[in-house]
Amino acid sequence: MRLARTAADRIGDGALNGRAIGELATELGVSDRQLRRAIHREFGVAPRDLAGVQRLSRARRMLLATSLPVIQVAYTSGFQSLRRFNTAFRERYRMSPTELRRAYGSAKRQSRLA
Repeated sequence: MRLARTAADRIGDGALNGRAIGELATELGVSDRQLRRAIHREFGVAPRDLAGVQRLSRARRMLLATSLPVIQVAYTSGFQSLRRFNTAFRERYRMSPTELRRAYGSAKRQSRLA
């Protein structure tokens, strides 16, 4: 459990952005297989899937809290391409990053009017 949580924290900080899970395993002093098993046992997903969810979550928070351009949000969140970011975002949230911003902006404006 501790290994999986430590790995998840490192993954959340970008440890798998452009790197293999084996490199993270070596840094943590365990085998690739042991790390994969620990993450799957704790979170029910593969390390790459965990990284993807964390990247999308970070991107969503940035889209809602900042006015950074979408492309900058994508790269800052750890995505290697804008196209992949847009596809993954739409699959996860059923809307584009721009649509999320529009929806949030109008909800925010309405709450200020109330």
